Amino acid sequence: MIFVFDGLDGCGKSTYIRRLQDFYESKGKKVKVFRNPGGTAFGEKIRPITKGKDTPRSGIVDLLTLAANWVDILEQAKTFVEEGYVVLIDRGPMSAYAYQGEMKGLGHFVDIVYDFLIPLYARHRDIIIPKVLFYIDVPYELLYDRLREREDVSNEMYEGKGIEWYNTLRLGYEKFFEETLHKRSYVGSLVRHDDEKLFDSHPIFGRVERISPTDNTKHEHNRLLSFFRETIDKEMGWTDVDSN
Repeated sequence: MIFVFDGLDGCGKSTYIRRLQDFYESKGKKVKVFRNPGGTAFGEKIRPITKGKDTPRSGIVDLLTLAANWVDILEQAKTFVEEGYVVLIDRGPMSAYAYQGEMKGLGHFVDIVYDFLIPLYARHRDIIIPKVLFYIDVPYELLYDRLREREDVSNEMYEGKGIEWYNTLRLGYEKFFEETLHKRSYVGSLVRHDDEKLFDSHPIFGRVERISPTDNTKHEHNRLLSFFRETIDKEMGWTDVDSN
């Protein structure tokens, strides 16, 4: 099964995924991790471009490039799922609605790409959709404390910004979360002139789970980690995983 971790930069996605990978591998489970952007040969080529400031391009270029990366990840993830791996993905379409949709004003184009074109392609390619999207919703005060301790934000496109930047991006995440999963897919059908139905709507995630830390303490970090483990164990049908 596929599980996606999403939220604002600094919310802890990569840290939680790394700890989950270490934990499950220590228990003999097979784990595959993809980062997004990145995660594949194609993705790693475009990652420094999409995250950096040095290459001039329009917002639609980023949108389409990152969407291609997402499809590439899902296509490769299918093989791992079929081999019994748990697949953990660091960032997904939810971020597209925040960064390209809300921040760059491309909301309608994001809808077309992620709610119509990609599901249409997935239907014909039998791509597996993620089972759970974990939305890590971190208050600005906690996020700010985390980001100012990081050394890798100065040359990146989005990280290291202030409260207005945070509020705009969070609005994109909130819009995605608050709309039902049925609205997160194209609600109509596409039919050819010979009445062959090409597309029926379906969600792009199995379900969305939202969790919010209350502070940056180790205890709170472990609480979230336990929530992720319990959810993944249940969905994977793992009853032999000791939490110790």
